[in-house]
Amino acid sequence: MENVERPWQGTLLGVINAITLITLMGLLIFLLAGPHFLSGIVPQLSAMMSTFGLMLLAPLGAFVFLAYYVTRGVFRGQKWSVVFLTILYGLSVASAVTSLPQSAVSMIISALLLWMGIVCWKHPFYNPKQNAVSQPEENSTPYEPGS
Repeated sequence: MENVERPWQGTLLGVINAITLITLMGLLIFLLAGPHFLSGIVPQLSAMMSTFGLMLLAPLGAFVFLAYYVTRGVFRGQKWSVVFLTILYGLSVASAVTSLPQSAVSMIISALLLWMGIVCWKHPFYNPKQNAVSQPEENSTPYEPGS
């Protein structure tokens, strides 16, 4: 890519995904280590939490893996990650619309994230081939009629 900077919307999407990744990793650590901290206070809850944590280990690990690669893709300028996020944010807006009275704030946030995804989707930073085609070469001479 030639001097094409990432749009601020792409940076914000990447930061939001990084926060999501950190939150998922914290939840994973809590599910694995939480029962040991609670064993002295509530032994029954500790046993139940350890079983529940082991059941959620594989799905949560998959989400951590997915969040990591999508976040990395957004920061590296890979279009697939922006397309994936745009689809997820579109589904989020659709979900918020179905329960509008309860989640007006969620719908506004999801709509803003969807807008940022669409802006990034069209930006040259995520479309290096399209950017190379649209810029003329330095040594090319313009076409003059009659020559």
